[in-house]
Amino acid sequence: MTLRLADVSVVYGDTTALAGVTVEVEPGETLALLGPSGSGKSTLLRAVAGIEPLSGGTVSLDGVDLTRVPVHERGFGVVFQSYALFEHLDVAGNVAFGLRMRGSTTAAATAALELVGLAGFGARPVDSLSGGERQRVALARALAIDPPVLLLDEPLGAIDVALKARLLDDLARLVADRTTIYVTHDHDEALTIGDRVAVLREGRLVAIDTPERLWSSPPDVWTARFLGHPNVYADGGPFGAGPHLVPERSIRVGGTGVAATVVGCRFAGDRWRVEAEVDGEPVVFHDDVRRAVGAAVSLSAGEVVPLER
Repeated sequence: MTLRLADVSVVYGDTTALAGVTVEVEPGETLALLGPSGSGKSTLLRAVAGIEPLSGGTVSLDGVDLTRVPVHERGFGVVFQSYALFEHLDVAGNVAFGLRMRGSTTAAATAALELVGLAGFGARPVDSLSGGERQRVALARALAIDPPVLLLDEPLGAIDVALKARLLDDLARLVADRTTIYVTHDHDEALTIGDRVAVLREGRLVAIDTPERLWSSPPDVWTARFLGHPNVYADGGPFGAGPHLVPERSIRVGGTGVAATVVGCRFAGDRWRVEAEVDGEPVVFHDDVRRAVGAAVSLSAGEVVPLER
């Protein structure tokens, strides 16, 4: 089912949380909503769910306007960062809660627990679960009702770093072929799980593209920096004039180039991450060898990506 947000706005008094956001989520697509705190991404998800009333615009599913349809009638599956589990119910009771409201059987709850890797957990109390297990229960509850749209609001925000990578892979598998909006402030999460990534800034949609294209060709200086590119130059830099970025992988060491001084070096898994300066401008690149602080190197750029200011 195609989910369409048309000119969606949310205003609280003098504060505009969302300003005219228009985007479509195609059937089976995962759209990652990415942005810093206060950018409006969670507000947008809550507006899609029907929790947040719109100040303007519409939300529709396959051409049916849902703007004035209450939350429980939309039938969307929602997972919040807090998981919102019922502590007085066991795991099975939590997963079956939405099913009972729809008159479905508990067999669907059992199937949902198996889907998220929690077969046999039904009788366990919620307060005995780890953070990762609680996250899976919340996801099972959302999936059990077989929702037309799945809405995930920072679902890994309370998970420790060591577990996050594995759970992200599991989430990507579970939401595959489901129409999904995934909210996060973490660009690694967004680029990993999203079929497309929409970047929000101060309530406005500033970029939307596939992870590959968004990473390699961000539209402007702010987006490039937010995505984590280190070599972003708003007013020109060592490798060109005008706003641009230079991918770390494209910087070459040796030969004819600009003179740089190493100011830092650390091991980054399979190569060394070297920080240098050229006339006071920072440059980050990867190298096969460790570079001593204070060492002189010659750098050239194999690729320069123009940016809007």
